[in-house]
Amino acid sequence: MSEQSPSKQTRLAAAAEALVEAASLEVDAATKKKLVDGLDALKSSLDENLNRVVQKMQSSNEDFDAKINSLSQHVDGAKAEVSAIRNDVATIKSLLEEDRKQKILTRAFESIDILLKHREVPHDCHSTAGSFNFISHDGLFNRTYKSSELAKEVLLSFMQSRGYYLPKNHALKLKSYDDDAQRSIDAQAFRNKFVEEMELLIGRKPRLSQDKNGRYIIWYS
Repeated sequence: MSEQSPSKQTRLAAAAEALVEAASLEVDAATKKKLVDGLDALKSSLDENLNRVVQKMQSSNEDFDAKINSLSQHVDGAKAEVSAIRNDVATIKSLLEEDRKQKILTRAFESIDILLKHREVPHDCHSTAGSFNFISHDGLFNRTYKSSELAKEVLLSFMQSRGYYLPKNHALKLKSYDDDAQRSIDAQAFRNKFVEEMELLIGRKPRLSQDKNGRYIIWYS
């Protein structure tokens, strides 16, 4: 009977861990109930398995080595069940995190005008997050865009778990450049400001990367 306590601790620890993980995520009551029911079913299965082991050992006339071997086999089976439920919990956690991300992105997309309405800032201010205008240099033409419109396109890409290529030639204000160094500085100022806006919308700082041609890509994480 003394062999049962560590296994109980393992089962309860796995159940507690799963419930804490579920509680930490924004999920609906039905999803949480499914997880709890699954853990309860596993607990019952393990209890029955261990009870059979104890009963067999108490009633068995086999020698001590045979009993130990039988116990080892059942313990291995219990460990396999615990491992399986941990894998299931990891899968559920991943699905819940993806569900949470989609809810955040959908809420940001649908409420972007409200979220940024009172956060519009002048193009020469580099410290306050919010909607702003920026210039895109497209060949001979210079076009003015609102950052909130670009943010919507980025959010749609995030919903599809994809990154988004930022405009190639962009700056916070219209100006001519005598050298590429200054153009690069202004482009960096634009990226910094846009990342701040996206962080305001999704509650986390998005990641930037560069492709082999130097184009910048913005990612959810």
